[in-house]
Amino acid sequence: MKPTINLLTKDELYEIHLATMDILERVGVGIYEERALKLMDEAGANVDYDKKVVRIPQYLLKELISKAPEVVTLFARNPKHTVRLEPGKTYFNNSSYGIKVYDLDTRQHRDSKSEDVINFARLLDALENIHVYCPTVTAHDIPEHIRSLHELVISLENTSKHVSHAAYGVDAIKRYIQIGAAVAGGEDELRKKPLISASTCPISPLQHSKEDTETLIEFAKFGLPFFILSMAMGGGTAPLTIAGELVVINAEVLSGIALVQLVNPGTPVLYGSVSSTMDMKTGKTALGAPERPLINSGCVQLARYYGIPSWIGACSTDAKTPGPQAMFEKVMTLIVPMLAGANLIFGPAILDSGKTYSFEQLVLDNEIIGAVYRILEGVDVNADSLALEVIEKVGIGGHYLTQKHTCDHVLSDQWRPRLLDRGSRGDWIKAGGKDLCELARERAKEILSSHEVEPLEKDVKEEIWSILEKAEKELKN
Repeated sequence: MKPTINLLTKDELYEIHLATMDILERVGVGIYEERALKLMDEAGANVDYDKKVVRIPQYLLKELISKAPEVVTLFARNPKHTVRLEPGKTYFNNSSYGIKVYDLDTRQHRDSKSEDVINFARLLDALENIHVYCPTVTAHDIPEHIRSLHELVISLENTSKHVSHAAYGVDAIKRYIQIGAAVAGGEDELRKKPLISASTCPISPLQHSKEDTETLIEFAKFGLPFFILSMAMGGGTAPLTIAGELVVINAEVLSGIALVQLVNPGTPVLYGSVSSTMDMKTGKTALGAPERPLINSGCVQLARYYGIPSWIGACSTDAKTPGPQAMFEKVMTLIVPMLAGANLIFGPAILDSGKTYSFEQLVLDNEIIGAVYRILEGVDVNADSLALEVIEKVGIGGHYLTQKHTCDHVLSDQWRPRLLDRGSRGDWIKAGGKDLCELARERAKEILSSHEVEPLEKDVKEEIWSILEKAEKELKN
């Protein structure tokens, strides 16, 4: 599947590239971690240790970016769920780091807990169009010093798909890697087939925090896939113009990728953006704005310009509950980045501008994605699809229902929804007259009550919980 939409011309991409090089060379980026400053200094960057500002020459940036691989494989403990991010393929992971859940039973917003992390993982494990799991919400019932590691462990237990999360602090990061190694079968196996990955977000505009940079360095040293995810907000932490915001995003992401490659050349990275624009009336980030797909489709093109896979925010909404606004905004923000050729899209399950997450919305998003996948398949034109023989056979005034050609193509050429109702109004009323959200809620409950996740082996499960228990005692001190 080739990208069918290029919002930016080659000349426009080059102009954004040149502007980014100019900003990185003259303005620079703030990097607040001492080891990173020294690495950049030794590589030839202009480092102001007092202000912790790094100005990166164009030649150095190009050299470092060129070391990043063009194809990134996200392995899973069940090999059938392994994802290969390469040109022409689009995959999905759920949105993450939410603080609220839209409760499946009460339909009320509440604080999230570890049980929700588990249930989102189990639900995603069963959905065919969501390929990578990021712990969807925060486990507020777990002490903060051990929370991210606990979320990692219960995620690995409850999905056999690739898991991507984050940890902060050198000691926590080392245990994060130990947990992944235990599941993979050792550190060497984890390096060969990384079934976990991690990400950090620059602080817009143009900053890399000490905590995020520590995470970046430790994961890069090990060689695990690492994602740099800009969260710039046009009009707030970036220029309001889309071209100007793209320059800020590009500078943040490229400087992070350059640092990863400086630590460990060849480490798999993703060029990430969940950026959007500020609603100038409310002062809040508008995740369902039409500008968002324009911004992030531009990022898709920039990532491809540098030969790096893209990780893009889409399928997003500012709606507080599942319903018409959510569906409108999710389709609008999704279809353009998919047509632009995004490699990995971040967004399913999201509500409320990223604060709240919904089980039934994850099911609905899986349905939306399936339909858009069908659109992206396009139209095959060949001897079989032109169907000259069957058209001649049926002739004038006949029908095609009983033709073998129809039977041969019914599964391959026609998308079949799980939730959408295409029957008569009478049949719909007889079935209970349920709206789409209610059907999705029932589907989510059905999956959670019946789906069996491929279990971890007993000794592996014991090992990762042992690592977690030791970390809980040691990291608290």
